[in-house]
Amino acid sequence: PSCFTPRWEWQPGSDHIDERVTPRAVEAQATGRVRVRALLNALTGARLSPRGAAEMLHAPRLTPLAAGTQLRSGDCTIRVEAQRLRITRGEDNVTIAGGRLYAIDAPGARFVISAHDGAGIAEVGAYLLAPTVP
Repeated sequence: PSCFTPRWEWQPGSDHIDERVTPRAVEAQATGRVRVRALLNALTGARLSPRGAAEMLHAPRLTPLAAGTQLRSGDCTIRVEAQRLRITRGEDNVTIAGGRLYAIDAPGARFVISAHDGAGIAEVGAYLLAPTVP
């Protein structure tokens, strides 16, 4: 289930992402079968040039939210567990293996950056911490 309002997603077609997340930029490197590097604005998802990202990447690196962290929105809950995310919405349950979650507070909004690796696919995305409209 989709818990929060998506802002952007990046799917490089690989099976592993190494991400460096700061409050202003995400450096995502696909390091599995496909090798791709992207520098993204953490809030808008816009691609940044290496020169434009240099200053943004100097902000402190964010640590993934610790196991046991829960985020709620309406009837939806995301729980961070060791090596996975568990999403519950009503009676629906989804587990995202290899999931990592970061929180970013921005003026007027709070975002989460999620990253996960799976069989044949890896993804990085940003979501507003606000409920989706049913």
